[in-house]
Amino acid sequence: MIKRCKTSYDPDTDKLNQVDFGISHEELEDSLKSLEESKRILVYRAARGIDEEYMDRGLLSLIRSSIVNTQIDDSEVDTRVMSDEEKVIEKLVIGDKLFQPIQGQQTFTRPSRSVETSFEGIFWAFALLAFAVAIMFLINNTK
Repeated sequence: MIKRCKTSYDPDTDKLNQVDFGISHEELEDSLKSLEESKRILVYRAARGIDEEYMDRGLLSLIRSSIVNTQIDDSEVDTRVMSDEEKVIEKLVIGDKLFQPIQGQQTFTRPSRSVETSFEGIFWAFALLAFAVAIMFLINNTK
């Protein structure tokens, strides 16, 4: 149903247009009315979980208003506790993205350490080598 809505949605007019493999607004409302109340809410939550890259937010608003028009309380769409079976379906459809705020791309920078000159690296290499030689010398002399 969501895919058919996506095919039919025209963002310029904010309406569903009847096209091949699409769905009209009347067909959407009829389809929603034929579903149980909890399934209608599940359809909305699944649509909400889809990335903005794949579905226009205007279409999500249209789906939400269509679901509310089928005699579901507006607050219930977001707050209703789903059954265990419906929660599993919801997770399978959208993964763990549900109820996470949609954020823009964030870049994380790793704290950089001070850049050592090549002389410091050489110094520490010789210091460790001298330490290893001293340990070997002590071990051989204690026998």
